Amino acid sequence: MATIYPDNLPKEILDDPLRKGEIKLFEALKNSKLFSTCKIYYSADWINKGAKKDRQRDGECDFIITDRDYGVLFIEVKGGHISKDENNQWYSGNQEIKNPIKQCNKNMYFFMEEYKRRWKSKRLGDNFPSFFHDSFAFFPDVDSKNNEYLGAAYDKNKFGFKKDLESIEKKILSFFDEGRKVKGLFEELGQESQDIFHEMFTKPFNFKLSLFDEIKDNNLAISKLTTEQYEILEGSHRGWKNLWCEGPAGSGKTIIAIKKFLKEYNSRENGKLLFLCRNKPISLKIRNKINSEINDKEKNTYYVGTFDAFCKETLSNHGSNLDFENIEKSYDEVFDIVSNGKTKFDVVIIDESQDFSPTWWTILENLKTDNTVFWIFGDSNQKIWKNSRPEISQINPTSVYLTHVLRNSKTIAQKSLPFFDGGGHELTLDGPISNKFELIKTTNFAKTVSEIHKKLIFEGIENQSIVVLTSDEASLAEFNGINCSSIFKYKGMEADCVIFVIEDLKRYKPEHLYVGITRAKTFLNILCRPEDEEKIKKLLI
Repeated sequence: MATIYPDNLPKEILDDPLRKGEIKLFEALKNSKLFSTCKIYYSADWINKGAKKDRQRDGECDFIITDRDYGVLFIEVKGGHISKDENNQWYSGNQEIKNPIKQCNKNMYFFMEEYKRRWKSKRLGDNFPSFFHDSFAFFPDVDSKNNEYLGAAYDKNKFGFKKDLESIEKKILSFFDEGRKVKGLFEELGQESQDIFHEMFTKPFNFKLSLFDEIKDNNLAISKLTTEQYEILEGSHRGWKNLWCEGPAGSGKTIIAIKKFLKEYNSRENGKLLFLCRNKPISLKIRNKINSEINDKEKNTYYVGTFDAFCKETLSNHGSNLDFENIEKSYDEVFDIVSNGKTKFDVVIIDESQDFSPTWWTILENLKTDNTVFWIFGDSNQKIWKNSRPEISQINPTSVYLTHVLRNSKTIAQKSLPFFDGGGHELTLDGPISNKFELIKTTNFAKTVSEIHKKLIFEGIENQSIVVLTSDEASLAEFNGINCSSIFKYKGMEADCVIFVIEDLKRYKPEHLYVGITRAKTFLNILCRPEDEEKIKKLLI
């Protein structure tokens, strides 16, 4: 059987009343028993960029049929009642139409010229096969008298009618026979020529959005979504002073926390504000963001940093030092200081709360008054520090749960779900659509990382937008010249492109994998040993 392209008509064509005639012929050809060497193409478009002003610049041929042995047919279809008046004006019903044979001839001449150009570009020689090619018209809604005279300009054998649909194979062969009458003058089309026509009508192409532009577009979309999420949260819980906000990685917790902090700063005079988290890198990022947004730095006093840095400064202000070798004793000193009632804040914002120890919460509780705004953000799925757990019962906050994942692409977010426990909360993946994910097995992590890094740089990605993550600080030394971090230090951070190195799967708990995967916004490559590949594949399903 012949092959037809496309194999099925789209709905917009099937629903178009002006295409009924074309649909009838399409179905007849699709269900025909034409020989397997036939290829049928429906609705072949063309454009002639070099056409002169008085020449046709583009067009469409309704059907093109190629056969390796017989040649090429170009067919124009006209539906409805067909007629031609004495002035050579053609009609479909009462509607004026172009002369179908002339119209089809123009299509044929263009495609034949394009065929010759393609033949030369493939360096197949200067002499083209003199295969049969001709144009025909098909009127699938009407019939004609067998012996009807159509005038000197028209040969009835170049037309197809309604009755021909029932024996379409015979009709198509009769069209080809028009050329076979002069068989001695025409060669077979041949496979090479048929392949050229096939490429002309079906050539696939894929213009990829560059990774650089994709990242740019994704970041704009994420920013908009996060703002919307903040507005919903703020609107729903306006007036609540004590709030415990939990949500998955990528739900916008840190950005919402910053927005809340800035809003409270701008609405107060002579207030004291505190923003604390666990990790130093994220605290620096948050501090820089807040500093850049605050214009009047004399309006209020505020502190942004890690809990330990806050404790160190508190002790320093009271003539003492933070002793990391005897940290619990230092915490006791801080507790004594804040318990005297002199160290109070109007606003306290806590991020990464799942990594705050019970001792820390005891201290924090003493920083608030009855009027203090106390908002807490965290995700128990990212609890990667030993002996850390949220202890917030002392503060007695109202609890909310964010269910929309915004930061990560849908593909990356999906890969993280096997390691996520939402306590019954169902997540909605609202992040950008992107498929920039790959699991790569390798026996040489350093070499593979270097190759991926070079590829990203070549695609226009800046080095600061790329990070290599591992579980082991010691293993980072082999990735020279590349931004690297352990998942422990990078928790709370994010990067457009993440290369996640799983040196040994046995080292990783589910929360480690969850943190590593969710640091990536658009691009994620996971590297693993060959022996871990199948295990990781099963985990990521």
